[in-house]
Parts: sequence; C-alpha cells; structure tokens
Amino acid sequence: MPAVRTDREAIEVVSRMLSQELRILENDESYQKALNVIQELQQPILDDLALRIQQPLTEFLPTIKSVQIEIPETSRRVGVRREFNVIIDDGTPTNIEYKGDGVKSLAALGLLKNKLVHLGASIIAIEEPESHLHPGAIHQLNEIIKSLAESNQVILTTHNPLFVDRSNIKTNIIVNDGKATPAKSIGSIREILGIKASDNLTNANYALVVEGDEDAKSLRSILPILSEKLARLSKTICL
Repeated sequence: MPAVRTDREAIEVVSRMLSQELRILENDESYQKALNVIQELQQPILDDLALRIQQPLTEFLPTIKSVQIEIPETSRRVGVRREFNVIIDDGTPTNIEYKGDGVKSLAALGLLKNKLVHLGASIIAIEEPESHLHPGAIHQLNEIIKSLAESNQVILTTHNPLFVDRSNIKTNIIVNDGKATPAKSIGSIREILGIKASDNLTNANYALVVEGDEDAKSLRSILPILSEKLARLSKTICL
C-alpha cells in the first residue's frame, strides 16, 4: 500500500468484500428475476438515448444505420455489486471521500484487518503507515498492524520509531547507501533514524553528567551566574 492512502484504497477494499458477499445472491432465483426487471426498465432509456445519439451522427455519416447502447449482463451484475457509499460518522456523518487524509489512511488499513482470509500466502506491504497521522493515531494504527501480523506477513517501510520491533531486532532491516542489512542493535536503529531522547518532549535537550553530589551543588550555584537564561530556569534545572 502506498504512503498516501486515499479514500480510493478504503473504497476498493470494501468493494472487493461487497462483491464477494453479493456474488452469492446471483444463484438466487428471485435475485435473477430482479435483475431481469432492472434490465427491462433500463432498456427503453438506453434505446431513447441511442436514438438521440444516432440522429446527429447520421447527418455527418449517412452510412450509419443504427446506434445501440447496451449494458452487458456481467457489467450489470458487477455494477449492482460495487455501487455504494461509505459514510463515516465521527461527529458528522460524511462520505469517506470528503474525510481528511488521516481518516482515509486509517480506514484503508483498518478495513484490511477484517478482510476475508484466503488460502495461500498473504503478504501486506505498507509504505510509511505514519503518513498524515498524529502520534495518537499512529499508536492506534500500530495496534491494527500488529493484529494484521497475526494472520499475514506484514512488511513496513517507515521513518517512525514506534514501528520498530524491539522483541526481535533482526526483523528490522536498515536501508542505507543502497544496502539493506538486518539491524544489530536498537542503537543502530536510533542512529539511522536520527532519534534523540528529547524527541519525546519529556527528556531535556541536553544532559550534563558530573562525578558526584558536590559537583552538582557547585554547578547549581555557578551556572545561574554565568547565564541569565539559566538563572531564570534555575528552579527547573535538575542536576
């Protein structure tokens, strides 16, 4: 799945699921009769439209004898199976087409969680699953992906540390300088992603390590004198 997941991806997943479920009805006699009724109701409209198209064409091409517009039986069946709208109510019921990119992305991936299971290998490849999502939604998406991995092989490309597999480091493949190699440590992953401890908005940007309590007490007194900024922040300095 590409990094940019639009409503089309979500619609396509639903479309395949709906098509498979509705195909069962095509062996039902009453369903077949209903399709015949639809065909009979559509035909006069198709004939009228064909005639309206034929008239101007024959003025320029007198050799044209007739024009027909028809809907093949297979197309009519597929059309009945696949025409639908997906309305998502997140406070305002709206067609998924008009939702934000984050909602579309989650919908496309979330629908895969409940897709029909088929015999044989199932591989789901997702490019940058974090695209268009805020951190809270990324955590939610990570849970969906983990559930997908229970019955599918899932391959991700990402720059986000939340998707790093810490339980089995070698399953993380580092791609750099045209080479792909299994990660040897969490440290190597942090380095390639450029992750800093301060990225979590909890740790400080800088840490000053000293030998003992006496050094800490001394610096707590000296640093505010050397810097007005540190003096203003002296109450929050932790040494």
